[in-house]
Amino acid sequence: MTVRRHPQVFVEGNTDEPIVRALMTATGWASDEYTISSEKGSGNIVRKIAKHAEAARQIPRILFLDSDNKCPVDMRETLETGLTNTPDDFVLRIVCTCIESWVLADREGLASFCGVDIAAIPASQKLAPIRNHKNELLKVLRKSKSPKGRRMTQGNGNDLQFSDDYTRHLADLMTDYWDAERAAQNNDSLRRAIGRLKELRARLCTDAVPEVRQ
Repeated sequence: MTVRRHPQVFVEGNTDEPIVRALMTATGWASDEYTISSEKGSGNIVRKIAKHAEAARQIPRILFLDSDNKCPVDMRETLETGLTNTPDDFVLRIVCTCIESWVLADREGLASFCGVDIAAIPASQKLAPIRNHKNELLKVLRKSKSPKGRRMTQGNGNDLQFSDDYTRHLADLMTDYWDAERAAQNNDSLRRAIGRLKELRARLCTDAVPEVRQ
């Protein structure tokens, strides 16, 4: 079955796109069942939150935001202040703490991509207190025995950054190695996102009138 109305998906930046595309695929969405746009920063999504919610009455909207070490619950309450009768077709997913944590959560897939032992990938309980998952992913990629993995970084030490090749090779990682269900076992925010996206697609495959959250 295909969806009757195609959602518009919004992410903070273009480096988030391969991750969200992999997640959409894992939750049953075909590539032609949605469009995805980079908003060039979380602020541009936040400023338009009310417009996105209103637009979802006509076209489903799915927004992805990093919590950036804020409390996701408090952040959601703040963002939804003033929104009333929000349609179910408005989906706001706040990632704790950043979307790179979803990549790290599939230790097996990331280890395979990097050509390293799974012990080289931090376990979920070790990641929990870490405030910068981007740095942890950079460290893992830097240790990669795969040329692709190493080319995803540039610089050294405290100056280690994602390279211009990061997004291109990230797409390979997410398409060929990363497994959403496996990752969800180690990441609760990902597990909840998977459930919400599956629920939305199942409902859009029917003739049901979208419900409105009070």
